[in-house]
Amino acid sequence: MATYRKVEPLDGYKYEGRTPGIGEAIGLGIGIITYRALANRLPRIPPTPTLYFLPAFMAVGYLFGKQLTGIKTRWAMKNQLILEDYRAAHPEDFVRPPPVYYKDLLMPWIPIR
Repeated sequence: MATYRKVEPLDGYKYEGRTPGIGEAIGLGIGIITYRALANRLPRIPPTPTLYFLPAFMAVGYLFGKQLTGIKTRWAMKNQLILEDYRAAHPEDFVRPPPVYYKDLLMPWIPIR
């Protein structure tokens, strides 16, 4: 049988942001646009009773945007884990150069008398 090597993320690496993403904003916009489109398609109903559907459409749009953000986060996490796995499997491709010290940047001082 083939062996499966599970890749663990680096310590302290956070994959998700703490603020709402663009998906939630797009979802809210889709909810509002959907409400306005349905309100315009029902001309015989006054606008006041249909106004109560606006929060419902916004909530559905927000949840749709949350799903889009989750898909984007999972995709980013998968790509990050693939890169971390490749780096762990091929350390010879990621050799760090020696550090450059300040004394190496200075020119030698030779006094002329």
